[in-house]
This record gives sequence, C-alpha cells and structure tokens, in this order.
Amino acid sequence: MRCLGTSGGAGGSGTFRVAEVVAVCAGLFACIALFSYLPLLVPAFTEYSAALIAAASIYLPSLVLWRRGETLAGVGVALPRSLRHSVTPWVALIIFPPFAVGFFAYHNLLYGSSVCIDARCLAGLPEDLLIQSVLIALPEEIFYRGYVQSRLQRLLPRRVVVLGGDVGPAVLLTSLVFAASHMIAIPSPSRLAVFFPSVLFGWLRDRTGSVAGPIVLHALSNVVLAVLYRGLC
Repeated sequence: MRCLGTSGGAGGSGTFRVAEVVAVCAGLFACIALFSYLPLLVPAFTEYSAALIAAASIYLPSLVLWRRGETLAGVGVALPRSLRHSVTPWVALIIFPPFAVGFFAYHNLLYGSSVCIDARCLAGLPEDLLIQSVLIALPEEIFYRGYVQSRLQRLLPRRVVVLGGDVGPAVLLTSLVFAASHMIAIPSPSRLAVFFPSVLFGWLRDRTGSVAGPIVLHALSNVVLAVLYRGLC
C-alpha cells in the first residue's frame, strides 16, 4: 500500500466546484425518492420505477458533462485500457466462493437455514442478468464510479493505492454516497452494507481506468446474491 498525491492543473480540483457534485448527487437522490414512492400514489408507475431511476442516473451526469464540453468517455465510460489486463474475472473468482460460504454460514447460524442449491436456483438466470446489467449495474456504475468518483478524485487527489487501484478518500466518499442512495428507496440500516462492495467497484474502476469491469462485477454480484437467496431453505 502506498499514498500518493496528485497536483492540480487542467484536470485538477480547480476545474469544477464541489457544488456541482453535490447538486448532481442531490438531483439523483430526489429522483430516486420520487420514482420509488410515486407508485404508492400512482400504482401504474410501479413497473417503470427502476427504468426511470436508471435513466436519471445516466442523464444527470451526461447533461453536466455536455454543458462543460466533456464526454462520458472522459470519466471512464469506455472499455478498459487493455482487455488482456482485465482483472475482473480474477476478482470474481477470489471474492464469490468465500462470500457464498460466509453467506450460508451466516444464515444457518442466525436463522437455522439450510443449503438447498439445485437447478431451481438458476431459474430466470438470463432475465436476472439482463435486468441487473441494464437497469442496475450500468446506470449505477456510470453515475457513481464514472461521474462521482472521477470528480472526487480531482477534488481529493490524495490516493491510497493497493494492488494498483485507489482506495483513498475519493473512493470511500463515493461509497458513502452510494450506500446513502440505497437507503432512500428502502430505509433499512442493512442497506448500508453496499458500502463494502462499492469500495471494491471503486478500486476496480481505478485499477482498469474504466467502468466496464465494475459494471460486470456489480451485475454478477447481484445475480450471485439472488441465486444464493434462492438456495436457502
């Protein structure tokens, strides 16, 4: 692990104001609240809620970047620097097996649940992958790891590099914002647990220079979690 500092300049913290990041995050939070609770008043909106939040997650940063003459590619919405050096599959192989063991052990210890993994656990897998990729992972990673983390890394240039990726203040603060956003639709303290995978997604985004890896890992994480829950009995 090592700590690094970066200077200002063209891409430094003087390029934009903190107010921009706060305003964009506040705008998304408002959209999440509106589209999450509007179906309680207008049930017809229920099936469109996730799609509207996804659209807002992409539209808001895109609008701000366009007004500044920037593009999404400039905040990592592009393929990794080199597909040959993508670490995403290795991260998945390292993380998922011990997580699955811990998941089942936790539910067995606290709730007495048993493991019932069979073919039924994979039911609807293609649909799960599509929904998690398009409606969840893609827009969230564009917004948080793409826009927010990129902006904060200019505002908070001090980096803590571990295995080639940043886990410093910008990544941690992005993860706090990410966790807070999950509390809006479902106000439960358990939702704050997404802070931890968010740090991993942030590390991967910095390590690869792209949000492609985080999108894949984020979608797979959600699908694996859904399969694990179906494997409880």
